[in-house]
Amino acid sequence: MLKQFIVTGLLFINIIFAQNVSHLQLIHNVADPNAEKLDIYLDGKLFIDDFVFRSATKQLEISTEQSISIGIAPANSQSSRDIFKSFSLKL
Repeated sequence: MLKQFIVTGLLFINIIFAQNVSHLQLIHNVADPNAEKLDIYLDGKLFIDDFVFRSATKQLEISTEQSISIGIAPANSQSSRDIFKSFSLKL
């Protein structure tokens, strides 16, 4: 089963559910000059530094029944304290 979420403009999250594993992919498609690059945090840790507009991550395997927190911060963020949008997903 495929689920898609649109977060903060056009940052897409694709999740494909399989037996005990989910596949997560982030796609940056926010067409705003102020968001040309973003920093992405997973569970409070920097996951992608300077995530560039019109780029995507590879599919990541995450075990199901796990909650994850995704945070979006400006490209010049120093820590997770700079996150301006966050949300949690239970896979």
